[in-house]
Amino acid sequence: MADTRQPVEEDLAAALMSLFLPIHYRIGIGFEETLRCGQLSRKQVAILWLMRAEGGPEGGMRRKDIERLLASWFETSSSTITRSLAALARPPLKLVRVREDPDSGREKRVVLTPKGEQFLVGMTAEGRTFAQKLLDGMPRQEIREMVRLMQKAVGVLEREGAERNSSTFNNANRKSAKSPRGTPPRQVASVPYRKKESRLNSHLPVSS
Repeated sequence: MADTRQPVEEDLAAALMSLFLPIHYRIGIGFEETLRCGQLSRKQVAILWLMRAEGGPEGGMRRKDIERLLASWFETSSSTITRSLAALARPPLKLVRVREDPDSGREKRVVLTPKGEQFLVGMTAEGRTFAQKLLDGMPRQEIREMVRLMQKAVGVLEREGAERNSSTFNNANRKSAKSPRGTPPRQVASVPYRKKESRLNSHLPVSS
């Protein structure tokens, strides 16, 4: 008699969940420790990586943009980020400097020093070496597919983050609209979703 039972669908979400701790502790933290180069804190690594991905040719970013993006990665305060930047700017590191933003007198801009540029090159090379060890022995086509799927997953997370930002913005403005008569409503600046932010997760190059 033929078996008419429906095949049990594989729980792919559970399979992915089972990989979380090995990926986080063995790969994620290992990669982070590599990028620290024995000198930086986690937040300082994130600041330099942001400047690498978002800073353009000179690696410069507005301080408030660094604070905004780091806040989406860590539960951290503006004062904590300020302290991390200050430590990056003073001896013995001296990897960045904070200057006035030429486009706005009220804004500060963080730029890499020549030493910071050199350090970032070395940090990226160390990260690439770590990543390459994970890929050695894997077929190149599988590596390409893995990178594509990870980029797709990151895109989902970024869209969810944009939706949360939009919801926070709308809720805050609704509350402002109910302010007592005579008190001008306070507009809350939105944080729009920017496709460019996906560059933060750009993969390191894979050798042939």
